[in-house]
Amino acid sequence: MLGVAVGRFNYLTSATVTDAMSGTGSDTFGPVTQSDGQDNVYMGGFVAGLGVDVAVLPNLFVRAEWEYIAWGSVNGIKSTLNTGRAGIAVRF
Repeated sequence: MLGVAVGRFNYLTSATVTDAMSGTGSDTFGPVTQSDGQDNVYMGGFVAGLGVDVAVLPNLFVRAEWEYIAWGSVNGIKSTLNTGRAGIAVRF
């Protein structure tokens, strides 16, 4: 399976800096925190997956699936998602 993905992201990045000078003086700078974030950012990407069904009995199946989703970069952050599923199905 191949396809297109669209995701909605809320992100927040932050960094904290503290500097203490050693030597004759005891000057301290900080801590200073800088943050950047945004809500409801939409980004496109792609989906790839594999799956298999195996008949155990004439009306009973065992199923396994794997799906990989990769979105584009949002403010320098790349996001990916791997999911796996297993199940049992009954055919009527």
